[in-house]
Amino acid sequence: MVTLTMRHRRGQRLAGLWDGLGEAWTAASRGNRSVRRALSDVAGWCRRVEVTSGDNGWHVHVHALLFVGGRTEQSDVDALGATMFEAWSTRLMGQGFDAPIASKGGLSAKLLDLTTAREDVAKYLAKGTFEALKPSRRAALEIAGATKRARRCNRTPMQLLEDVVAYGLVDDAALWWEFEQASQGRRSVTWSQGFRGRLGLDVELSDEQLAAETDRGGEVVALFSRDAWRAIARCPGAAAHVLGAAGDAGDASIALVIVEKWLAFRGLPPPDRVEVAA
Repeated sequence: MVTLTMRHRRGQRLAGLWDGLGEAWTAASRGNRSVRRALSDVAGWCRRVEVTSGDNGWHVHVHALLFVGGRTEQSDVDALGATMFEAWSTRLMGQGFDAPIASKGGLSAKLLDLTTAREDVAKYLAKGTFEALKPSRRAALEIAGATKRARRCNRTPMQLLEDVVAYGLVDDAALWWEFEQASQGRRSVTWSQGFRGRLGLDVELSDEQLAAETDRGGEVVALFSRDAWRAIARCPGAAAHVLGAAGDAGDASIALVIVEKWLAFRGLPPPDRVEVAA
């Protein structure tokens, strides 16, 4: 796993930083003869761009998994990381950015064994925002985008959105709007050409297939019309509470009562049609 970061300061626009990162990654992954030679034993890579916001502005950096042979040693990884970092740093400086410092967080290169680090790698590439919560509650919050967690110094975009919902600060809303605009059309996770296919990951499942895989025999608690759900979604936090209550109750009939009472208390529309499993 190779992590490459860029220096940043308050006031720099996210779009500009992201563009600079893209150019630097191109240089680090296939830019010059030295890089291509260093990557000759790499079967493929998967790259994740991570964005956070803090006191020093937007922080944009790369985590990349490079798949290498079983005889690779840490010294080989150190040399590979150093070559990639040199190309990364040179391209950033060529665009007018400050030179990153490898010894101060600019570079990290670690040799991982997937037989023991598989779970850590998966978490790194697809970081969950609500790992500590009950699965049903976590899913509800992820869908609705609302929590009551406290503000933090360095926040991911989803944490930033949570704070917009919870506190309504103008500065947070402006940051979220900037992220929306800057991230449009960009991919957080990308793969080297053809590598997903080699791993058997090139076939995308349909919505119906994904639902069938994740349902796990769940019960239908309540059905809402499109207009009713839109009214619920417009009320801050309501969708999260409804979905969370339905998942946490454990029994469909109890969940239905909780949902109906919660909606009625807030003057929100009830379910139009109910199907409770016997």
